[in-house]
Amino acid sequence: MCAQAVSEYKPRKPESGILHRLVSTHFDEFVESFEDADSCESGLPTFVRKEFEEFLDCGILERGFVLLFCDRCQREHALAFSCKGRAICPSCGARRMQETAAHLVDDVLPDVALRQYVLSPPFELRGLLACKREVLAKMVNFFVRAIFEQLTTWARCQGLAEPKCGAVTFIQRFTKTLNISPHLHVLVLDGVFANEEDGPRFVECPAPTNRDLLSLAQTVFKKMEKFLAKSGYLRSDSDALEEASLTPLERWYVRGLAEPSMLSPSRIVDVKSTAIECGGFSVHAQVRVAQGDRRGRERLCLYAARPPFAEDQLRMSGDGRVRLTLRRPAKNGQGAIVLSPVQFLRRLAWLVPPRRSIRFATRAFWLRPRKCGARLFQGPHPLFSSPSRSRT
Repeated sequence: MCAQAVSEYKPRKPESGILHRLVSTHFDEFVESFEDADSCESGLPTFVRKEFEEFLDCGILERGFVLLFCDRCQREHALAFSCKGRAICPSCGARRMQETAAHLVDDVLPDVALRQYVLSPPFELRGLLACKREVLAKMVNFFVRAIFEQLTTWARCQGLAEPKCGAVTFIQRFTKTLNISPHLHVLVLDGVFANEEDGPRFVECPAPTNRDLLSLAQTVFKKMEKFLAKSGYLRSDSDALEEASLTPLERWYVRGLAEPSMLSPSRIVDVKSTAIECGGFSVHAQVRVAQGDRRGRERLCLYAARPPFAEDQLRMSGDGRVRLTLRRPAKNGQGAIVLSPVQFLRRLAWLVPPRRSIRFATRAFWLRPRKCGARLFQGPHPLFSSPSRSRT
């Protein structure tokens, strides 16, 4: 993936952007909106406040820069430091999206068919998934292992020797209306590598049936239910989340689920009609990229790695409220949501993940690494980690 050359470097001006003006103007009011005089557990978490404060310095030359010398124009250029924010900065989010997609397409993914599996968890689990890294990691493991088990079972039925799989998992924490909703986008090699005498051979598998998707949803539901009960997150009487076992930070995330949405609950998740559901876990797997379609792989990686929103989606209405244009209209035809500045910033606050949270993870099983493992994927072995580890 090569970026198009530009004739002249033009530094951005973040202070003129709508989001920067919103944060700088309404930050104090936004922080005060989380204060509750009757609760000692209220207030904005430190890491969330820090993300907003660092965003105000992002791209501002007065806050620090590095001088770069251009061999082409023989001039020095001042490049302002970025905040590297994980949720609220559209610029850093867009750059991370491009870098991640380029890394996957150029160095990791082989030129084989690719299928996207999407797992949406029940509404009741989203606050817990947003703050509990180990719970989210378990859901990733259960889902990816269930997919791999289906692929390898099919391959063995076809007589393929030592079938191996590969996948990249993205964790998205948002809906298009910026509500907190951790869910998984798993880019799976749509088939298996079979070990043969002359080296590994990729064999495509049939598209998953509704029964296959239902089996995936059932597997994740049963394993998550067992894990949550064993870990003390469920009450035996009603199988509801035990809020008493949550820390103040975790309860803060659960509060985010109560924020009012501008769309009806049935439209927040935006699950396709082809999705299969069991116990609140919804699975969708209709998106596929064929072998040889490099542009398609790039678009799919960009989509899975995208930030919550882009700066050009924001507009200020005449009454001072924020208008967020949706990337795709809702089922009722609604194309935008309108919020007050504080409501908009509150919605962004709950999208900020805790430190060391999973963003995306790669997983693959190698075919006899010393003999032919390097031929399976273009990238070296260290590019791959277990689903419970992340690349930031």
